[in-house]
Amino acid sequence: MCKPRVANAAKPEVTDHMKPITDLVSNEKNILVSCDDSGKIWVWDYIDSRLQQTVSFEGYNGFSCNCLAFYKKYVLAGYGSGHLRVFDINSKLLISEISGHSKWVTAIDVAPDTDRVSHEFSQNIANHMLFGGVFLDKSGNSFCVSGYDSLELHYFSQ
Repeated sequence: MCKPRVANAAKPEVTDHMKPITDLVSNEKNILVSCDDSGKIWVWDYIDSRLQQTVSFEGYNGFSCNCLAFYKKYVLAGYGSGHLRVFDINSKLLISEISGHSKWVTAIDVAPDTDRVSHEFSQNIANHMLFGGVFLDKSGNSFCVSGYDSLELHYFSQ
């Protein structure tokens, strides 16, 4: 006997972004972060089945913000300019900016068992525009990436 399906209840749309949304990330504290093609970042609280905008961070010289990650109270953001920016959502401040890439940053991940934000890996994969990168373990000793329109997974360990 099949159980009846339970329909998901549609929620009101939230339309604060003025450009297309490029990434979403959330954490266990019911916080959602969204970014868009203008580079703007919005922080939302999910309370009582509603999204409430709490913080926003302005874009970076018109470059798209295309990837996000959470680390404790910080939001890490990757931009089309090659910049990485770190925001503190409690103090509502930009606390760090790194310009270590010559092209778009397309993925960010954080190993949750680490106690710092640091650059752990650097690897060139010829003829691939990287899209998607994740740590394979909580300590940050291994990671995996894929290229746009690729059938391959590339993984590395320290």
